[in-house]
Amino acid sequence: MRLRAAPAAAPADAPVRTSAPALREQARVAVVPAAPAAVDADADARLPRRQWLERIRARRAEGDLDGARASLERFVQTYPEARIPRDLRPLLGN
Repeated sequence: MRLRAAPAAAPADAPVRTSAPALREQARVAVVPAAPAAVDADADARLPRRQWLERIRARRAEGDLDGARASLERFVQTYPEARIPRDLRPLLGN
């Protein structure tokens, strides 16, 4: 009966070999950019409340309705107790 020796461990700086399908799957999962409106809403969320509402109005005036809606929805999530100004309520839909 012959015993096989365990393969030698790779040095810490050796490249990790991965199969092509596994690499494609990693690339597919890793490269999922955030939607632009979501990124804009994240930037708006750093503003004080009043400035944030003004930024939503500016987005609406610029024709960026998706960005204005996303930002206002984020505002409502962040400040659920806040009263939404009458002029911005149509962006929420319901």
